Amino acid sequence: MTVQSLLNNLYGYKTRSVINRETAAIGVAAVRILKTDNTRASVLIVNNSANTIYVLNSPNVSSSRGIVIPPSGSLLLQWFEDGMLGVDEWYGISSGAASSVTILENLMI
Repeated sequence: MTVQSLLNNLYGYKTRSVINRETAAIGVAAVRILKTDNTRASVLIVNNSANTIYVLNSPNVSSSRGIVIPPSGSLLLQWFEDGMLGVDEWYGISSGAASSVTILENLMI
């Protein structure tokens, strides 16, 4: 038995993982970090930088309008807990230039 077969039996679908399809850095201007994808079962956004980043499912993300991801912090969105939020297009902005992020997506196949 494999982990893939366990997941397939549990959820009824197979997945594949992808990393940083859209970007690997967020700057001081809002940037799209995830395109809308109806096959995205989950997404993990990890802030690898020393700066604070802010993310939102709107291009109007800002330091006063967004979900805060502190340095070394992360945000996890899963379909069974967050509904359609993980499918949405997401944007990010940072308190400093070229803030490194890792974005891991699990896509249904």
